[in-house]
Amino acid sequence: MAKFDFTEAAVKGYTFVWKNRQEISRLSILPLLVKLGAYAGIALLGLESNFLRQGLILLPAYFLEGFLIAQVIRMALFGEHPNLSVPDSRRRDILGGAVAYLLTKLMVSLLSGWMMVAEKVEDSPAMPEPQGSVMMTAIMIF
Repeated sequence: MAKFDFTEAAVKGYTFVWKNRQEISRLSILPLLVKLGAYAGIALLGLESNFLRQGLILLPAYFLEGFLIAQVIRMALFGEHPNLSVPDSRRRDILGGAVAYLLTKLMVSLLSGWMMVAEKVEDSPAMPEPQGSVMMTAIMIF
């Protein structure tokens, strides 16, 4: 069975980031500013406890984060550095990675919001038992 050396992988990752720190920091300025703006909007609108709406407000930030992550992964795996004239296949790969990241983050927001709603439902008082006439009417409608 093949063994994976986590220490060696971490060292290679940190070495890559350190060698390309200027380029990575230049690429990360816009996603960072958009994310800070989105969090400021969440704070101003008072949506700290509403994860579903937070996911919608953070949508542009998630997309730019995904773009950054996909670009850095391509830099690490293929040695490609970002420039303005890129082939269509590379552009599609980066866009696909950004969209996959975006959808993953939206699913996390959805599940967080769902858990929050389920928690509120559990805390609410139980509904009274339905009466016979209401039950018969519901059965007849179905």
